[in-house]
Amino acid sequence: MTTFAAFLSVGALPLLPYAIPGLERRIPFMISLGLVGAVFLGIGMLKSIVYSLPVVRSGLRTLIMGTAAAGLAFGAGHLAQRLLGG
Repeated sequence: MTTFAAFLSVGALPLLPYAIPGLERRIPFMISLGLVGAVFLGIGMLKSIVYSLPVVRSGLRTLIMGTAAAGLAFGAGHLAQRLLGG
């Protein structure tokens, strides 16, 4: 239940900027990117405590891995949209 609650709360963070009315179209996207980057960095830094790793190195590694995963997911979605004619 704790993992599910964490997944929902962290997963909702990138959507919050889109709930703010009156922002220019690109601003929520940029805010969302910043929030996601901060979350990935923070999770990696917290992970360093559990695994006794250097804090900055662990944070950056998680940030890079998360960014790569998000990029792959975006690319797969873009490809699927093109293939399915959406």
